[in-house]
This record gives sequence, structure tokens and C-alpha cells, in this order.
Amino acid sequence: MARILVILIILSWSLELLRATGLLGLMMKALSPLLRLAGIRGEAEHLTAVELFLGISYGAGLLIREARSGAISPRQIFLSCVVMGFAHSVTEDAILMISLGADVYGVLVGRIVFAIAAAAAIAALLRRYPTKPSSREFIGRRMRSQRRVT
Repeated sequence: MARILVILIILSWSLELLRATGLLGLMMKALSPLLRLAGIRGEAEHLTAVELFLGISYGAGLLIREARSGAISPRQIFLSCVVMGFAHSVTEDAILMISLGADVYGVLVGRIVFAIAAAAAIAALLRRYPTKPSSREFIGRRMRSQRRVT
């Protein structure tokens, strides 16, 4: 138990050091192309990167603030939540799992690849459908599907 506490304290200090030195910004720039694959663009890229590196509680706080301000589209907020759900606090979890003997590639790389792939699949589905289908589109789709059944 004390081992995990020490790791978490060191992690929080190192994240503050990364932020103070500007290395966290460089890490976010490196992550940007991957996030674009998942359909995340603009200011939502920054939010998602913060969620990944600093954890779900800090990232979710920023996400709620941005959602209330209306600065980021609901679709981008949703995709950011998808990635956050699959890969929140990658740094913390990876360090903890590796300290317990897990494989670094399985924990870190595998988790990020899965999160990006899942978010990209969901983004592709979202692109196929309008954000708010009109009643005419809904009724038309329903009638077409009923014709196929009969």
C-alpha cells in the first residue's frame, strides 16, 4: 500500500514538473495526430491530452467547464469522453501496473491504440448520421426498413 502511495506522490510531482518545463505541451503536440485519427480536433485535442496525462478528475473538470461555455461542439465533447473512458490517466495506471510486473507495451501502447481505434470507429458512425435527424428523415428510414421486412 505504501508503495502505491509513493508512486502516486512521485507521479503528481513529475506531472507538475512536466507542466512547468513545457514538456507536457510537447507531449500534447505529439499526441495530436493520434487524436485526429479518433476524430478529435481543435480545442478538444488539448482537453483529451490533459485527460490522458493528468487523469480523469482533472480532465473531466476541464471538460465540464468547456461544455458549459459552448466553446467546443457537443460531438467533440462526446468523442473526448469516449477516449477518456477507454484511456483515462494512462500515465498513472501504466506506472502502477508496471511496478506490479505488467508488460509496458500491453499496458501503455495497447490501451492507447484500443482507445484511439474505438473512438475512431464511433466517430465514423457519428459522421454517417446527422446530429439531429428531422422527423421526415426518421419516418422515411423507418418506412424503408419496414418495407424490407415485409
